[in-house]
Amino acid sequence: MQMARLLPTPESSTHVRGLFWRPNEAFIADLAAALEGQKVLEVFAGNGYLASVLTRRGVEVLATSLLSGMDAHSEGLYHPVVECDAVSAVQALGAGYDVLLMSWPTVTEQAFLAACLWGDKPICFIGEVTCYATARLGGCATDRFFECFEPERTFASYHGYDTEKAFIGKMAAPSAHFKQARLAWERSASIKSNFPRLQAD
Repeated sequence: MQMARLLPTPESSTHVRGLFWRPNEAFIADLAAALEGQKVLEVFAGNGYLASVLTRRGVEVLATSLLSGMDAHSEGLYHPVVECDAVSAVQALGAGYDVLLMSWPTVTEQAFLAACLWGDKPICFIGEVTCYATARLGGCATDRFFECFEPERTFASYHGYDTEKAFIGKMAAPSAHFKQARLAWERSASIKSNFPRLQAD
């Protein structure tokens, strides 16, 4: 694949195409401070915008992505991006990095499998979170990821929609609470679908 042209990092994220997460200066500053002095491997990096803004703040980031039509990479990249899937990136490069960064990972098993391969090192997740206890179904990663991901720090400075969060955490044993909440949600959804909607007279 031909390398997309490198674009200058814009001063404002307002008109950056290909972003799903919602940048703001306070969050970027908090994230850069949390990652300071660590080598970061980013997967699902898209057009490299997050890697670009973190690099400008002194964070060492290697960005990787499959590059898809939704990330606007054809218009250019904000940071060099190695084209590969998340699992391959962790397998080939993970040993030399301290933190795994994923922003809006796709709803595939890639996030879960890459995170499992990552082991006991920190993972930074930005995106929609599935929480069956509150009936909020996110559009990132899969249930297996959220069943095993254990947040240790939440970034209060991140301001997305209700289902969005920014965390640093680690993979852990599957959560019994997550499984119970999912089963309860599935039972509730099944009961509701078996009753016809009441018609007004």
